[in-house]
Amino acid sequence: MDNKDLVRHYITEVINTKNIAAIDELWQPNLVWHAGASGEIHGAEMLKQSFQFLFSGIPDLHAHEESVFAEGDLVATRWTITGTHAGPMMGQPPTGTLMQWMGIDLFRIENGQIAEEWVGDDMLGLMQQLGALPTPKEQL
Repeated sequence: MDNKDLVRHYITEVINTKNIAAIDELWQPNLVWHAGASGEIHGAEMLKQSFQFLFSGIPDLHAHEESVFAEGDLVATRWTITGTHAGPMMGQPPTGTLMQWMGIDLFRIENGQIAEEWVGDDMLGLMQQLGALPTPKEQL
C-alpha cells in the first residue's frame, strides 16, 4: 500500500467506519498527533480515547476527502467533516445541529505506518456551530 492509500485507508476505516482498533495496524505505537489548539497526543491509546470522545459527541461523523497529495514520506489531505452534534462535546450539551467544518492535515509515514499527523482545522467554526462562541452575525 502506498502512502496516499495508507492515509485514505485510515480516513475510511477509523474515521468513517469508526473502527478505532484499526489505529494499532495503521499507526506507529509511539505516534504523535499534533492537533493545534486541541493539544498534542502521544501514543495509540490516547489517540483511541480522542476518537471515542469525538464519536460520542458526533456519532455520524463522516470525513469527505477533497484532495490528497504525497511527496516522499509526507501526505497532505484537504477534507470536510460533517456530522450531527448528538452528544456532549467540548463542554456543550447536544444541539442536534448538523455541523460541517474543513481542514488540512499533514501526515508523516514511517515503515508503512502513520508516525505523525499535524491537524489544521476550522476549530473556530466548529465552536460557533456548537454554540460555544458567537458568530460574527450574532455579535452585530
